[in-house]
Amino acid sequence: MLLSDPSWRLALGGTIADRANVAGFSAGAYTAMLIMGAPVAYSQFEPGNPVKTPIWGPREFPNLANQLQELQANPIFRESWERRHGDYSDAKFRSAAVIAPGRSVLGLAAVSLQRIQNPIQIFGGDADTVVPPTDCCEWLHNNVAGSSLEVLSGGVGHYTFLPEGSETGVKADPELFHDKPGAERSAIHEHVARSIANFFNRA
Repeated sequence: MLLSDPSWRLALGGTIADRANVAGFSAGAYTAMLIMGAPVAYSQFEPGNPVKTPIWGPREFPNLANQLQELQANPIFRESWERRHGDYSDAKFRSAAVIAPGRSVLGLAAVSLQRIQNPIQIFGGDADTVVPPTDCCEWLHNNVAGSSLEVLSGGVGHYTFLPEGSETGVKADPELFHDKPGAERSAIHEHVARSIANFFNRA
């Protein structure tokens, strides 16, 4: 664990706190919630999940659900899959900023979410069609007592939270860098970054 390794602290030559905060976007938001102590009850694609989803996979792997059986034949994947119900909480992390959480959060154990006492700040976008805030942000907010939720208005989509695109990036995947008229990505980033900094300072 990086925070437990003294070598990099010495190299920096400064005092480094033993506590940290975590922020994550989309799938990274799901990871942040695992660190906060919310174990997985179900993968959103496994057959036993009582909450059925019409989504077959994320944008990057649109047919993931159809490939699960084939992936299970791979011992490396199978070993990872069998660890999905593990406890990945880390007491070093005192709070989490959760940005446009992906649908995987709906598979987190609700009972464990309700026991989380760490401060959680959730951000969503009013124009997010990938994971609408009414689906995941509000569900998470309703299950984590004391969490805060801010849904940004003005045409903020899922990928608005990604960095502004370079010429190469825009050419390779324009959808990731196209925002609705009136949504200024740099201003949105500045607002979210300032909000998170203030939130972490209070945590």
